[in-house]
Amino acid sequence: MNDLTTAQHKALVWLAKRGGDGCFDKFGVALAQGETAECKRKTWNVLRDFGYVEFYGGRAQGFKGYGRLRLTEAGKTREAMYSRGYIPPHIADKLGATS
Repeated sequence: MNDLTTAQHKALVWLAKRGGDGCFDKFGVALAQGETAECKRKTWNVLRDFGYVEFYGGRAQGFKGYGRLRLTEAGKTREAMYSRGYIPPHIADKLGATS
């Protein structure tokens, strides 16, 4: 399992709390359930590379718009771990907690 940075962790949880599906605006900002994400497109690209989110739709696939993103099964599993209280070691160290 890959260790995520704090920003990647927050982005994964943010998307999960908003239904696990969103879209990108023309600036690459993710939108889900009427709210914009605080992270940049680079964060979503890394999560895609880890297999936690997938991109679909958009101009690259012959559709209109800038594309969409959704959690994969791996992303749902990873987010569920966080919501059950798992704290990655690199984040626990910053919080002063023991793992």
